[in-house]
Amino acid sequence: MIPTAGAPARNAIITVVRYQEALLESTIAYVVNQTVRPRAWVQLDDGSPGRTPENISRAAAHNQWIQVETAPRRAERNAGDAVSAGFNRLLPRAQALDPEAVVKLDGDMEFASDYFERLLAALGEDPRLGIVGGRALEPHGDGSWGLVRITAHHVHGATKVYRHACLEELRGLAPGLGWDTVDIVRARLRGWTTRSLPDVRFRHLRVTGTAAGARRGQWFKGRAAYRAGYHPVFALLRGVRNMVRAPYVLSGLAFLGGFLSGYRERLSRALTPEEMKRFRREQWKALTGRK
Repeated sequence: MIPTAGAPARNAIITVVRYQEALLESTIAYVVNQTVRPRAWVQLDDGSPGRTPENISRAAAHNQWIQVETAPRRAERNAGDAVSAGFNRLLPRAQALDPEAVVKLDGDMEFASDYFERLLAALGEDPRLGIVGGRALEPHGDGSWGLVRITAHHVHGATKVYRHACLEELRGLAPGLGWDTVDIVRARLRGWTTRSLPDVRFRHLRVTGTAAGARRGQWFKGRAAYRAGYHPVFALLRGVRNMVRAPYVLSGLAFLGGFLSGYRERLSRALTPEEMKRFRREQWKALTGRK
């Protein structure tokens, strides 16, 4: 079902959390205060130690539309599978509510009270818009906030709004690293448009991929780029660009090391050969300034 033009779509939110007890309470408060609330917010506690389970349960006790599932506690998190596997595990519960849109949301976010209203309304304005999101601001070491650079059609993995029809075609999220690129590529190849709205922004309270440390996070991003089928030249330029980010030089080298590890270990690709060919063609056009 397509929402009425300009009107917010019926939605359900899915969040997978682990080690976020210091930030999750803030995110919950921001969702509770939204001008458009979801039919349900389904949260999966991904085996978190500490008070994360208590924080989720307390929020659910005060808001009947918050639902909670708990995964068995484990010593380590598999960064490649945790997010996509957790999302896909909760997806049937969200789909049972007959949503027009399904939101993937991290547990370390801040945003304006009309954040989701504006994103959901965008689905009504463009019937071919399959995935939409806001632009991310991330903290710098000096206390300032910077806008994360992305291509016009990319949508940050931290918060994505999927049109339900598009998500059904994708059959959920691809397993493993690189899922947040694979969904964009596959949606576009199936005729959907994807974009981040430049004037709708959120604060990502923890820099993407730094849960295990900045350098290790960049290494995982490099492996994700390999699995998603990045063109080697595109990956090289991204690694060089990362060298001007803290930790300087090492950040870029870690990304390139992760990317090359994919070749060395012969990691499986998340895209089919045809999908990867078309994706690389699109990257090359972006590098040469063509549409």
